Amino acid sequence: MVSGCEEPEKTVDVAEELPRDLPTDTNEESPNDNTQDAPIDSAALEWLKAQDQIEQGRIKWLISKMVECFIEDGVKDSTAVAEVVLLGPILDREYYRKLLSCFISEFDQAAMLDVDLLQGLVQLVQCASPGYIVADDLVKILGILRIRLEGIHKQAAEHPYHLTLAISRVLDVMADHGVEELDRILEHEPLSKILASLKGSSDPYLMYQASHAFQALQYVPNDESALQALLRYSLEFADGLSKVSAIKGFNLPMVLEGLEKLKETATESYEVAVSVYEGVSALLESGESVLEILGGGTGYGHKRLWYYALCAARMFVEEGQLSELNQLICQAPCRRDSLFQWGICQLLGEIATDSIWTTTTRQQSVDLLEELYKNDTDWGRDECIQGWMVSIVKQLSDSPDQVVQTKALTLLQGLNLDQASMLQHPYPLRNRLPMPTSSTILAKVQDIPYVEYDLHQVQKQRLEEGRQTVYIPPQAKASLQARDDDLFPLMEKVQDFLASERQVMLILGDSGSGKSVFNRHLEYDLWTDYKMGGAIPLLINLPAIDRPEENMIGKHLRMINFSEAQVQEMKQHRQFILICDGYDESLQTVNLHKTNLLNQPGQWTAKMVICCRSQYLGLSYHNRFKPQPLDRYNSNSVELFQEAAIAPFSKDQVKGYIEQFSQNPKTKQLFGDRLWSSEQYLEKLVEIPNLMDLVKNPFLLALTLKALPSLADSNNDLSSVKITRVGLYDKFAEQWLEINMQRLNDSKLSSEERDTLDLLVDDGFVPRGFSFLERLAACIFKEQDGNPIVQYSKLSEADTWKDEFFSQDPMVKLLRDASPLNRTGNQYRFIHRTVLEYFYSRVIYTPAKKNADTTPQDLASTSITSSLLPAFDADGPLFKKSLRKEPSVIQFLCDRVQQNTDFKEQLLAVLELSKTDSTATQAAANAITILIKSGVLFNSADLRGVRIPEADLSDGQFDYAQFNGANLRGANFTRSWLRCADFSNAQMDDVRFGELPYLSHAYSCAFSSDGSLLAVGLFNDGIAIYDVKTWTKLHSLEGQEQFVLGLSYSPNNSQQVVSGGSDGTVRLWDSVKNELLFSMDGHSGYVTAVAFSPNGENIASASSDKTIRVWSSLNGQLLFTLEGHTATVTGLAYSPTGQYVVSGCSEGTTRLWDAKTGVAGAIWCNNPAAPILCLAHSSDGQWVASGHKDGAILLRNARTGEIGATLIGHSSRVRGIAFSPSSQWIVSASRDHTVRLWDVLAGTLVSVLNGHTADVTALTFSPDGFQVASASEDNTVRLWDMSSGDNSSDMQRHSHTGYITGVAYSPDGLSIVSSSDDRTVRTWDASTGAVGSFFLRLTSPTQVVAYFPTGEQIITAGNDDNNNFTLWNSQTGATTRDIFSGHAEPVRSLAVSSCGRWIITASSDKTVRLWDISLSTTQQGYNLANNNVEVTAVAFSPSGAKFVTAGTDDKVHLWDVQTRQVVATLQGRGGLNATVAFSPNGEQIAIGGATETLYLWDGKSTQPEGELHGHNDKILCITYSPICSSGEQWIASGSSDRTVRLWRRKASDESTKWTCVAAVKDFSVSFRCVAWSPSFVGAGTPLEFVTGCQDHSVRVWRVEEEVGGSFRVCLVWSSSVTQLVAVGLTTKGAIGLSNMNRHLLVQRGAIDNF
Repeated sequence: MVSGCEEPEKTVDVAEELPRDLPTDTNEESPNDNTQDAPIDSAALEWLKAQDQIEQGRIKWLISKMVECFIEDGVKDSTAVAEVVLLGPILDREYYRKLLSCFISEFDQAAMLDVDLLQGLVQLVQCASPGYIVADDLVKILGILRIRLEGIHKQAAEHPYHLTLAISRVLDVMADHGVEELDRILEHEPLSKILASLKGSSDPYLMYQASHAFQALQYVPNDESALQALLRYSLEFADGLSKVSAIKGFNLPMVLEGLEKLKETATESYEVAVSVYEGVSALLESGESVLEILGGGTGYGHKRLWYYALCAARMFVEEGQLSELNQLICQAPCRRDSLFQWGICQLLGEIATDSIWTTTTRQQSVDLLEELYKNDTDWGRDECIQGWMVSIVKQLSDSPDQVVQTKALTLLQGLNLDQASMLQHPYPLRNRLPMPTSSTILAKVQDIPYVEYDLHQVQKQRLEEGRQTVYIPPQAKASLQARDDDLFPLMEKVQDFLASERQVMLILGDSGSGKSVFNRHLEYDLWTDYKMGGAIPLLINLPAIDRPEENMIGKHLRMINFSEAQVQEMKQHRQFILICDGYDESLQTVNLHKTNLLNQPGQWTAKMVICCRSQYLGLSYHNRFKPQPLDRYNSNSVELFQEAAIAPFSKDQVKGYIEQFSQNPKTKQLFGDRLWSSEQYLEKLVEIPNLMDLVKNPFLLALTLKALPSLADSNNDLSSVKITRVGLYDKFAEQWLEINMQRLNDSKLSSEERDTLDLLVDDGFVPRGFSFLERLAACIFKEQDGNPIVQYSKLSEADTWKDEFFSQDPMVKLLRDASPLNRTGNQYRFIHRTVLEYFYSRVIYTPAKKNADTTPQDLASTSITSSLLPAFDADGPLFKKSLRKEPSVIQFLCDRVQQNTDFKEQLLAVLELSKTDSTATQAAANAITILIKSGVLFNSADLRGVRIPEADLSDGQFDYAQFNGANLRGANFTRSWLRCADFSNAQMDDVRFGELPYLSHAYSCAFSSDGSLLAVGLFNDGIAIYDVKTWTKLHSLEGQEQFVLGLSYSPNNSQQVVSGGSDGTVRLWDSVKNELLFSMDGHSGYVTAVAFSPNGENIASASSDKTIRVWSSLNGQLLFTLEGHTATVTGLAYSPTGQYVVSGCSEGTTRLWDAKTGVAGAIWCNNPAAPILCLAHSSDGQWVASGHKDGAILLRNARTGEIGATLIGHSSRVRGIAFSPSSQWIVSASRDHTVRLWDVLAGTLVSVLNGHTADVTALTFSPDGFQVASASEDNTVRLWDMSSGDNSSDMQRHSHTGYITGVAYSPDGLSIVSSSDDRTVRTWDASTGAVGSFFLRLTSPTQVVAYFPTGEQIITAGNDDNNNFTLWNSQTGATTRDIFSGHAEPVRSLAVSSCGRWIITASSDKTVRLWDISLSTTQQGYNLANNNVEVTAVAFSPSGAKFVTAGTDDKVHLWDVQTRQVVATLQGRGGLNATVAFSPNGEQIAIGGATETLYLWDGKSTQPEGELHGHNDKILCITYSPICSSGEQWIASGSSDRTVRLWRRKASDESTKWTCVAAVKDFSVSFRCVAWSPSFVGAGTPLEFVTGCQDHSVRVWRVEEEVGGSFRVCLVWSSSVTQLVAVGLTTKGAIGLSNMNRHLLVQRGAIDNF
């Protein structure tokens, strides 16, 4: 700036003026060349850009901390205000708005006017970046300032002046932003009046600021319409205003042109405007003073040219365009206007006092004032302006800037003015707050540790380490119980979780399923996308953290070298994404989210992705992971938990992995010239039996690909190779050690290391390596209880067990370097948890040979009294450690049992040893646990005196086993087969059976709130109260007539229970004192349901009279009646808060009611065809569940009514439903006789609880959630234990999940094929029950299955989606022929001739077809004349020349195959339509049907030749045994009476003389199919048969003749045991058996000899 109207020099050095530690957001450079004069301009932003990303981040973080510090500080002095306002232009939007909000709030709430805070607010508003400030902000600020001004403007002038100045500046910004939302009545007019009132002030400074503010107000439109504005002002300005309003283009010629145009437009406007303009011009020409102008009001009124010019001048100053300012002063058309001159003088004075400008610039502003005062004639005409200028110079003479002060003093001396001629200016000359001399806020925040530098280093490290060259994204399902075909990409689901409000996501998976690999990939993606200040991803290896249940994040951060100050800073101000790996490996049982107080006030803020092996968890595991919301009863709160279960690889995923593996450079380096192509790998995987199933596990796939080439080299015929999981690990470990031995040999070693390596090689490097790793695994389990992370410090742990494995001894170092171990700092671990478990299993058993190939055997053929001594270390883990909690170790050992007969024998020897040696107790418990899980059967086993406390015998089969005198304390017999087992004198303290006894004569039930009592509603006999601990009946509550349909205990009084019944009454009882408190009458129909309010004060009852009534539990009075349902109200529940009642009715509608007023609320309509039969509300307030007539369960969001999951599984109506206390589970009761347990979040079935034999009518959870009580029309209340985990055997895991529809032996008797309602067909080893290789999963259930006579094919028929029958290769499962189409509906019965040429089929379409298999062409078979009768059973004669059919017409026809004509007919006596069978000699036909009689027919006469009686219900299946060499024959018949009866005929007997010699009975389900083994030929050959049942089981039985000629039927094996079987069990003299378990066993059929 120069004196006068000359071009100024450009003197501002931006690089020196910019505060070095205050970066700003970047803006585009102005096109004008003079921007270097700006105090903070684009050059500063370019400086910031030049800093690296981390430095930029540090500066921005520092700025944000300064803002946060200012906001949090209760005292905001002038220095702090000045310091923080300087940050305004460089803040990002978030922190700008936080700071603005703070200023507005502080100013508004201050009792006294704080001038510094006011000017700071204005300055902050003026420096806002585009989009940072909105119209509402400005309107709000203006309103606050107006209210302040109204309250103090009549006081001393200082405060009104500052407020008026502030209003002027805010209005300027509002005009610039085009604010249009200013209310004319509330804001515009009141402010106009206040400003107008200031014209009478004696203070010219205040008058000027009021005038300026009034002018600015004209450019802030109010909310009136354009027409209203035209009527009010009668003036419309032309484009002069638009050009002046656009002065941010900083083009001086355009500004001057706009001012001239505005002047011309004003003089040409309406008459009123002209007169005003002429009046002003006259005043100016006459030299009237500013005071006179202001006092006369001329500065107010219409829009004035001087205001536009001053706006342009201030904009030039703000943008640093001082030369343009100089020219504007000289050339503005309004430069003679006294108000323009006043404003310019003030502006120059502000520049001279503002230390942000250079001294030269400030001096030049004084020079310009001097030039205008002395030499500009326009400026010298108004004495008031001259006085104002002199007053400004006088203030400058006190400037702290020595140069400015000297200049001002020199000017004053030269003017020779007395003080009287000056206008006294009581206000400081400043446009902004003075620069602070110190930075107190910055000093505070600089003490706060900055973490982004170190986070950047962690990011770089994790990205370098986390890159995975071979990776296939896993698929997952919603939970462990979800359907296997309902999958989704896991990464997408995790990303959805991270974007949601949920806090914990649990990822489950089997060992080796890829959990850890996925975690590393997730961490890699999150670090790749990380932005400074964003959520910090932390992959936490839980076993590496000491006690992760406390301050887990802090401990991990310290481990990766963050300081304590940084840790605390991140705790208070940062968010985390925790990826917690190895929950099971860290042996956790607690809820880490809860114990670490995540997302609680003042604690760590984090989302948690946590992984765990599925084998580690029991059934009720959600509480270990589910976060608890702060307000658990808030129905508006979101669900905080989510889970997923990783699915095995699909074939496509396996193929994709192989392709990546074969192309990976590391693979090429590993195999060199021996590298296979992906096609070769796939070919070998298919060639080796069952290998494709194994490699669906990603880790096993990786091991297989590394081991497969060497395996192929050593085996010419891969199709004969049997590979198991443990076999893969054997090969992998051996190959790993061999490769690393060669690597060491090729490495540069010291002479000592070379000598040591030579010794190791000579001694056998690989065996030495195995020994090293086995010893290390043993120590990890012994010393660290299996925690896989070993921390080793050479200085502090040199003399500990760790030194043996991690010292620098040459031999130790070489073996360690060759081992499958990972090292991170001073931490070591095996490359995978399963590798550790594998070597630990080798500590227990190391096979001498690896090529044994045997299968588990029944102990009936293996003597348990083997003299083989146990080949185990008495100090080893088998003897010293319980393996029950190590399922992966047990699985490895199970593979060993199935591969190595000697290991099985050794385990059996340990059992035998325990009978006489108590030191073998733990080993025996481990041994039998391993044997059971590997499928070894203990039917008829001699286990007398064994010591096996705490053994896991679940799913074990102990038919006729002898446990006499055994130590069974704490053993788990869940789902065990204990038929006829002898437990006499056994020690049975704390034995678990996984079930509880049932109670009799029940229809409804309810637990008390404390869980101590169970109320049972009886049939026509009141209510029984039971003690839950002993299950003894305390007393009965009598008075409720007929059925008790509803029961509910008070939530806060465990004695009070309310009942509702078919008599229409509601009754409140004291269940302890056996008293009726109130009888509440009013319903006109039966009461279907009752419920207490959460506070226990009210009772709601639902009725068939279509109403709900609400009663007081205090006095029994009716409070109100809820009307609106149009049918029977079948269910109701209170919300957890008691805010509303939800009800459902039989016409399918759900309604909500206000629980306090009875006012009707939302109505949710369901399908009228699916009436609601019951209803429940979850305790977390999230869900309402309704059970329906069609068997479905519908979940609705309790807050919105939106439909969630629909649970499908019941085959008939759902009559009862209940949520668990945790809201994790739903149990449902149905007419289909089952209780089903469901996972709420996943919407999937968890388990089916079988046991009831009639409709299940009601159920309830115990308060602790560990038990469920269910009432049924079978007159029982069954009690189910929900705490029993599922650690099932291999056989159990592969069993059918639906009832069995067909069974058949292979012709050689070695295999059995079964079909099931679960849509699967599979084969079994007939002698052991081992799962065969044949498996089909069809689209709908198969009703018929049979072997082809050659055994090479299996026939299936009856599939609802296919009316044909199909032939399958019995080895490969491939379709051999599928050309037999002709039936219009599914085949329901089928038989194959012994020659294999003919097949006879009967269909639901009422046709019978005969098929000639010898024909190679497509055919429809011979349609036999059948008189439109549905045939339900068919069978061929042994010769194949004849066949028999039985139909719904109660006739049995014998047909000739060749003529296809009926040759004989048997007229029935009612129900000869279920099953038929030919005797082996073809001379007799057995027939069963709707009656309990089994008929025998010779195929000639019209009447049966004999009848067999013994069943008491319809006969479902019949089969003849082969004829043995002695001529003896057997018939097996299965019935709906739940028995299989065995009929025997000796060779010497007549054909009709059959005797029932044995029966398999006392089961809860029917036998649906039966078949004899074809292997029975005579003495010494066991007589065996197979059954298929409704309980999903396939069972093989053996008939044994006892001393005296009687027979018993023993179980050989069962594919599954779905519930405890204890028929015939005896416990005479048993020690420690609880009364509850005694009662349970008796109910299950045990002999009551206690």
